[in-house]
Amino acid sequence: MSNSYRKLLGQHFLKDKNLINKIISQIKEPQKRMILEIGAGHGELTLPLSSRCKEVIAIEIDRILFQRLREKVKALGIENVEILEGDILRLSLNEITGTSYEDIIIVGNIPYSISSPIIDWMIRERDHIEYAILMFQKEFSKRLCALPGNR
Repeated sequence: MSNSYRKLLGQHFLKDKNLINKIISQIKEPQKRMILEIGAGHGELTLPLSSRCKEVIAIEIDRILFQRLREKVKALGIENVEILEGDILRLSLNEITGTSYEDIIIVGNIPYSISSPIIDWMIRERDHIEYAILMFQKEFSKRLCALPGNR
Protein backbone atom coordinates (compact mmCIF):
# COMPACT_ATOMS: atom_id res chain seq x y z
CA MET A 1 0.00 0.00 0.00
CA SER A 2 1.43 3.34 -0.98
CA ASN A 3 2.16 6.16 1.44
CA SER A 4 -0.42 8.29 -0.38
CA TYR A 5 -3.12 5.71 0.46
CA ARG A 6 -2.02 5.73 4.10
CA LYS A 7 -2.30 9.53 4.05
CA LEU A 8 -5.79 9.15 2.59
CA LEU A 9 -6.64 6.96 5.59
CA GLY A 10 -5.22 9.65 7.87
CA GLN A 11 -3.04 7.17 9.70
CA HIS A 12 -0.78 8.42 12.48
CA PHE A 13 0.93 5.78 14.58
CA LEU A 14 1.51 5.80 18.32
CA LYS A 15 5.18 5.63 19.20
CA ASP A 16 5.37 7.26 22.63
CA LYS A 17 5.75 4.40 25.14
CA ASN A 18 4.74 6.66 28.03
CA LEU A 19 1.48 7.51 26.26
CA ILE A 20 0.87 3.84 25.45
CA ASN A 21 1.41 2.92 29.11
CA LYS A 22 -0.88 5.76 30.20
CA ILE A 23 -3.65 4.47 27.93
CA ILE A 24 -3.28 0.94 29.28
CA SER A 25 -3.17 2.18 32.89
CA GLN A 26 -6.67 3.66 32.40
CA ILE A 27 -8.18 0.20 31.83
CA LYS A 28 -9.83 -1.08 35.01
CA GLU A 29 -8.97 -4.72 35.78
CA PRO A 30 -7.35 -5.33 32.37
CA GLN A 31 -6.77 -9.04 33.05
CA LYS A 32 -10.57 -9.52 33.02
CA ARG A 33 -11.31 -7.38 29.95
CA MET A 34 -12.00 -7.78 26.27
CA ILE A 35 -10.40 -4.89 24.41
CA LEU A 36 -11.28 -3.77 20.90
CA GLU A 37 -8.53 -1.70 19.33
CA ILE A 38 -9.53 0.47 16.39
CA GLY A 39 -6.65 0.95 13.96
CA ALA A 40 -3.98 -1.46 15.18
CA GLY A 41 -1.30 -0.15 12.82
CA HIS A 42 2.08 -1.72 13.60
CA GLY A 43 0.90 -3.09 16.95
CA GLU A 44 2.45 -0.43 19.17
CA LEU A 45 -0.60 -0.57 21.44
CA THR A 46 -1.80 -4.07 20.53
CA LEU A 47 1.27 -5.92 21.81
CA PRO A 48 1.45 -4.22 25.24
CA LEU A 49 -2.32 -4.71 25.61
CA SER A 50 -1.89 -8.43 24.93
CA SER A 51 0.38 -8.92 27.93
CA ARG A 52 -2.01 -7.19 30.33
CA CYS A 53 -5.53 -7.87 29.04
CA LYS A 54 -7.64 -11.00 28.85
CA GLU A 55 -8.41 -10.68 25.14
CA VAL A 56 -7.61 -8.15 22.41
CA ILE A 57 -9.36 -7.85 19.08
CA ALA A 58 -7.53 -5.42 16.82
CA ILE A 59 -9.11 -4.05 13.64
CA GLU A 60 -6.93 -2.66 10.86
CA ILE A 61 -8.21 -1.35 7.52
CA ASP A 62 -4.79 -1.30 5.80
CA ARG A 63 -4.20 -4.74 4.27
CA ILE A 64 -0.39 -4.57 4.47
CA LEU A 65 -0.38 -3.46 8.11
CA PHE A 66 -3.00 -6.12 8.91
CA GLN A 67 -0.87 -8.88 7.34
CA ARG A 68 2.34 -7.72 9.02
CA LEU A 69 0.74 -7.45 12.44
CA ARG A 70 -0.98 -10.82 12.11
CA GLU A 71 2.38 -12.40 11.22
CA LYS A 72 4.11 -10.62 14.12
CA VAL A 73 1.49 -11.81 16.64
CA LYS A 74 1.77 -15.37 15.31
CA ALA A 75 5.59 -15.30 15.38
CA LEU A 76 5.54 -14.08 18.99
CA GLY A 77 3.12 -16.87 19.95
CA ILE A 78 0.54 -14.45 21.33
CA GLU A 79 -2.71 -16.36 21.71
CA ASN A 80 -5.06 -13.78 23.22
CA VAL A 81 -4.97 -11.40 20.24
CA GLU A 82 -7.08 -11.62 17.12
CA ILE A 83 -6.17 -9.32 14.24
CA LEU A 84 -9.02 -8.54 11.84
CA GLU A 85 -8.87 -6.71 8.54
CA GLY A 86 -11.74 -4.37 7.91
CA ASP A 87 -13.46 -1.04 8.24
CA ILE A 88 -14.79 -0.65 11.78
CA LEU A 89 -17.53 1.65 10.51
CA ARG A 90 -19.02 -1.17 8.42
CA LEU A 91 -19.09 -3.73 11.23
CA SER A 92 -21.14 -4.30 14.36
CA LEU A 93 -19.62 -5.46 17.62
CA ASN A 94 -21.58 -8.71 17.33
CA GLU A 95 -19.96 -9.32 13.92
CA ILE A 96 -16.53 -8.53 15.32
CA THR A 97 -16.73 -10.56 18.52
CA GLY A 98 -19.02 -13.33 17.30
CA THR A 99 -20.95 -13.02 20.53
CA SER A 100 -22.91 -10.46 22.48
CA TYR A 101 -20.42 -9.00 24.93
CA GLU A 102 -21.80 -6.13 26.98
CA ASP A 103 -18.62 -4.82 28.53
CA ILE A 104 -16.16 -4.25 25.71
CA ILE A 105 -13.58 -1.52 26.15
CA ILE A 106 -12.68 0.39 22.99
CA VAL A 107 -9.20 1.88 22.54
CA GLY A 108 -7.68 3.65 19.60
CA ASN A 109 -5.76 6.50 18.06
CA ILE A 110 -8.49 7.77 15.73
CA PRO A 111 -7.73 9.51 12.41
CA TYR A 112 -9.35 12.93 12.03
CA SER A 113 -11.24 11.86 8.92
CA ILE A 114 -13.27 9.23 10.80
CA SER A 115 -13.53 10.91 14.22
CA SER A 116 -17.19 11.93 13.91
CA PRO A 117 -18.23 8.63 12.29
CA ILE A 118 -16.50 6.71 15.11
CA ILE A 119 -18.53 8.64 17.69
CA ASP A 120 -21.71 7.83 15.74
CA TRP A 121 -20.68 4.16 15.53
CA MET A 122 -20.07 3.99 19.29
CA ILE A 123 -23.47 5.53 19.97
CA ARG A 124 -25.10 2.82 17.83
CA GLU A 125 -23.07 0.12 19.62
CA ARG A 126 -23.37 1.63 23.12
CA ASP A 127 -25.21 -1.36 24.62
CA HIS A 128 -22.04 -3.43 24.17
CA ILE A 129 -19.44 -0.84 25.19
CA GLU A 130 -18.48 -0.28 28.80
CA TYR A 131 -16.25 2.69 27.98
CA ALA A 132 -13.70 3.95 25.46
CA ILE A 133 -10.19 5.35 25.69
CA LEU A 134 -9.63 7.22 22.46
CA MET A 135 -7.19 9.76 21.16
CA PHE A 136 -8.40 12.34 18.70
CA GLN A 137 -6.65 15.22 16.98
CA LYS A 138 -6.79 18.42 18.98
CA GLU A 139 -9.03 20.14 16.41
CA PHE A 140 -11.67 17.42 16.65
CA SER A 141 -11.49 17.36 20.44
CA LYS A 142 -12.15 21.10 20.54
CA ARG A 143 -15.14 20.69 18.21
CA LEU A 144 -16.46 17.81 20.28
CA CYS A 145 -16.29 19.83 23.50
CA ALA A 146 -17.58 23.11 22.03
CA LEU A 147 -20.85 24.58 23.20
CA PRO A 148 -23.73 24.56 20.69
CA GLY A 149 -23.31 27.35 18.14
CA ASN A 150 -19.52 27.38 18.58
CA ARG A 151 -17.18 25.42 16.35
